Amino acid sequence: MLSHHCKVLVYRLDMSTYDYSPSNKELSDFIKRYRQRLQRSLGLKRVAYLWCREQNKSDKQHYHLAFIVDANKHQRPSLLIEIAKIYWNDMDIGTIHTPKNCYRVLKRNDSKTYQLVFERLCYLAKVFSKGKKSPTTNDYEGSRIKPKDLSLSA
Repeated sequence: MLSHHCKVLVYRLDMSTYDYSPSNKELSDFIKRYRQRLQRSLGLKRVAYLWCREQNKSDKQHYHLAFIVDANKHQRPSLLIEIAKIYWNDMDIGTIHTPKNCYRVLKRNDSKTYQLVFERLCYLAKVFSKGKKSPTTNDYEGSRIKPKDLSLSA
């Protein structure tokens, strides 16, 4: 995303479900609808995401998500989070929690903030709460936005 934008907003959401699901279909449907809304209504050309599915001692899964958008258009996630809550609540499959310090604006070539964002998102990669799912269901997924060739613009 930083190859396309000089600064990006990275924000995280935690989403729980009311019931166990052997698949991630509800989450996939949510992400598809949510990204379309952000792109159409708020003019965000690219909406990158990554998520992980976790289930430790609970009988149902929950998800940790991170979204990355152009910070030239949005530097605070409050509106974006409200839209996410509306969509998740409309689907009536669970609740959304916004973690403390849930966002950062990351500028291109800002290695200090990059490290902070990286460390914050590493939480999604922890191993001990993964694996309680069917073998054909993913524990994680992310968008695949191709980097812009910056050598052409120099």
